[in-house]
Amino acid sequence: MNYKPYENFFATQLFSIFFIIIFVFALYFFFRFSSFSYYQMISGVVFSKNRVVVLLTSKELSWFYRNKNVLIDGEKKSFVIDTVYRDYMKQKKKTYHQVVLQISLSDYAENDSILLGIQPQKKSFSFLFFNIWKGG
Repeated sequence: MNYKPYENFFATQLFSIFFIIIFVFALYFFFRFSSFSYYQMISGVVFSKNRVVVLLTSKELSWFYRNKNVLIDGEKKSFVIDTVYRDYMKQKKKTYHQVVLQISLSDYAENDSILLGIQPQKKSFSFLFFNIWKGG
């Protein structure tokens, strides 16, 4: 039988299947290898003009050793760990450490409360998706 060109859909079907396969692979690689910044907020007190005091667990202290920047009021600012007083306080079977950070602050006075955002690690898109899916 002779088919007219508009009656032959084999090329269209082949192109559609090829496009769907490429699209699925692209989505897989996007979800697998994309990562987003995730910040944990920690409260502290401004001790003097350029010093902030925070109480941290051992896990949070390791985050500060791994990072060079903190997030303050939506801005990344570099910091230096000035002093660490280990085993400063024990409460409910948790040990807290007092850490003094040197951060250049201009908008805060002494004894002001401040929120510091620290990045524990980058989270993948799939982790964030399933965490939201669970409801947490």
